Amino acid sequence: MNKQRNLTVTFGPALLLLILAGLIRFVLFERWHMLPENYGHDLEYTAESQIRERVDGQLSPSSVYVRQVAQTLTVTGHVAIIQSNLYWYSDTDHVIFQSNGLYGVDRNTYMNLSGYGDVSRSGQFLFPPGIQKGSFPYWDAMFIGPRQAEFSGVRTLDGLKLYEFHFTGTDMDETRGYSGLPDVPEHYRVLTSGSGTLWIEPITGILVDYEETGISYYVDPVTKRKVTELFVWSDTFTPETRTAQVGLAHSNRARFLFFEFWLPVLLLVAGLFWFLAGLFFGSRIKKKDQQLYENSLTE
Repeated sequence: MNKQRNLTVTFGPALLLLILAGLIRFVLFERWHMLPENYGHDLEYTAESQIRERVDGQLSPSSVYVRQVAQTLTVTGHVAIIQSNLYWYSDTDHVIFQSNGLYGVDRNTYMNLSGYGDVSRSGQFLFPPGIQKGSFPYWDAMFIGPRQAEFSGVRTLDGLKLYEFHFTGTDMDETRGYSGLPDVPEHYRVLTSGSGTLWIEPITGILVDYEETGISYYVDPVTKRKVTELFVWSDTFTPETRTAQVGLAHSNRARFLFFEFWLPVLLLVAGLFWFLAGLFFGSRIKKKDQQLYENSLTE
């Protein structure tokens, strides 16, 4: 009975520490990777553009301000329904382009789920923690259509190592987004092609910087031929948004590393130390008991 109690006292805490390390790393940490139930973002972009509001008009420079807003509406299990809106404003606060959508997002993979939301979408909506180099499709409110992103390098910004992905999208039908302009969609449809770069902090999956260029065309709905340019633009995060995303990436990265690596390692080392200490002191106690037993036989 005493022997069993000694084993429990000696090795029980070590076993508990090892189990706790595994629980934090492989169970709880995976749950912390899930998209939060209250996820939302408000991103602002600075842009340069030229617009032709009528087919027979001139392509003229236009100062624009861009805002992308997203907010989780409901969560059921691993599925989040997210409202995501995009607005392009002229310098007179006139809405040039608008996109409003409901996205069904897998909280584990951060991917669009087919069959959820207002349109059947595919690819990434956001970028998951631990994103890998490679290529992937994604679809968010910045375009009414999917794009393909390809890893293109590594960049360092404010002490963060970022994965760089170049994306392209071709002939996406954005007629609905330009429906506030004359002759759309009554006489013309609108197709858009664009490309750009994502800079993602790989441990957290946070988008730290962004830039894109694009062009939208008036298209004859009968012949399907492009008539003329409607909108030509380039945009990137505002300095304020970039600074906020950098700060978010730094804080989340530190938290992820602590719970993914440092805390499990500390618990593992403590457990192994306790185990080895138990073996050492157990061996000494056993030798002492053996010596006492042998002494008792000689008396």
